[in-house]
Amino acid sequence: MSAPSNIRAPLLGLGTALAALLASGPSMAGTPGAAYTSIFDIKTDGKRAQGKTALLPVHRAGTNASTATLIVCEGDMNMIMLSFASKQKGLIKAIPKSEKKCIPILFQIKLAHENLLQGRLLAIPGVQALLPAAPPPGVQYASMDDLALDGKRSRGKLAVLRIALTDIEEGRKNQIKGHVCGEDLISGSVVLSWKADKSGDIEKLPVRSDAPCFEMKVKVLDNDMRWQLLYLDTVGGPHAQGD
Repeated sequence: MSAPSNIRAPLLGLGTALAALLASGPSMAGTPGAAYTSIFDIKTDGKRAQGKTALLPVHRAGTNASTATLIVCEGDMNMIMLSFASKQKGLIKAIPKSEKKCIPILFQIKLAHENLLQGRLLAIPGVQALLPAAPPPGVQYASMDDLALDGKRSRGKLAVLRIALTDIEEGRKNQIKGHVCGEDLISGSVVLSWKADKSGDIEKLPVRSDAPCFEMKVKVLDNDMRWQLLYLDTVGGPHAQGD
């Protein structure tokens, strides 16, 4: 028996809306089924969810050479510490950093504890891996993402980054706090040092919380707690921090 016309019409409208919603995001074609598609179900099951798969919408908050910190785009500050293989670095780069541009990722749950999940990346449906940003000649890096994903291997290498100088490093000579423009306050935090012959260049640059961004050629010194960079030259700018 078919449904009355006054019921069929809303159902058809719902089907059209659902199809449009699915079409607006990354394709799920060929994606294996996931045991969980809601963070709330995972939190309800707790330890019973460990070892199972989940497909959740996320954006990226931080990255290092082996782990990405992700925020689940549902609920209140639910976080995933996501491990990934070296060959998956390009997929990690493709996860948006903006909470307004969440995408679903497929992962295996390794630990489920209150608002924190630990997992292993399996796939990102319908998303293409991003290649490293092309650096200028003689330089190895042109993005903070590529530095972070290489971790300790980036030490001693050269990068060109957009940096704003934000504050004096108290009690330390020839050091200034800075921020890589376009990055969040944690992963983009840097300490810039320089040799005596570059003091004149540094003095020409503004130092304040809303300082403009300049393309700076730097050498990576360390990245244990914060990125320690040696200033070499200013090669472009200024640019507003939001540009």
